[in-house]
Amino acid sequence: MSNDERRESVAQNLRRLNHLFVGRDLSDADLDELEDTIISWAARVDQLPDRPREFDSAAFREWHDKGRPRVEGAERRGFPDSVVMGEANPMGLAARPWQDGEFSYAEAVFDRAFEGAPQRAHGGILAALLDETMGRASSFAGALAYTGKLEIFYRAPTPLYTPVLAKAWCEGRERRKVHIRAEVTHGDTLIAEATAIFIEVDVSKFVLPE
Repeated sequence: MSNDERRESVAQNLRRLNHLFVGRDLSDADLDELEDTIISWAARVDQLPDRPREFDSAAFREWHDKGRPRVEGAERRGFPDSVVMGEANPMGLAARPWQDGEFSYAEAVFDRAFEGAPQRAHGGILAALLDETMGRASSFAGALAYTGKLEIFYRAPTPLYTPVLAKAWCEGRERRKVHIRAEVTHGDTLIAEATAIFIEVDVSKFVLPE
């Protein structure tokens, strides 16, 4: 198992612990033991070298210079420690993304730590899923862009513990503005709809200096 695979495995178990911590009653003794362990490990990890966000600038430049070709069906998660789609983020959602033609998709399950009102996911974490899925749609349309405006219409409660599906697509471009639309569904239920304007930026904003 590679170091990256080990990081993903540990992050997965930490996410599980986070959700269990929120959803279970722990005794004082359990809390004391857990806190001691966490403090010890935090102090140990704090002494290690900083780890900058991983990004393959050379591969990105090659993709950009070739006209930003789309990769059909690809499950490109982007940054491995992304809070929305990264497998190596212990605080993240670990949503599963893919592409089908011009459409960007992501499937996610909201576990206990993402609960807002009782028995439903917090609207903010749903907004994060929409933002990330819509950002990928803008890249599929050939634009390297950041979110400028995001408007969400919540149509139904977002359930916990079961997959929901986000779908996003580009509706057009106007100079640097990229217009994106999206929806989130659970089975036949429409949970949310969203519109966004992404602002295209220069490729230098996405890569490290050479």
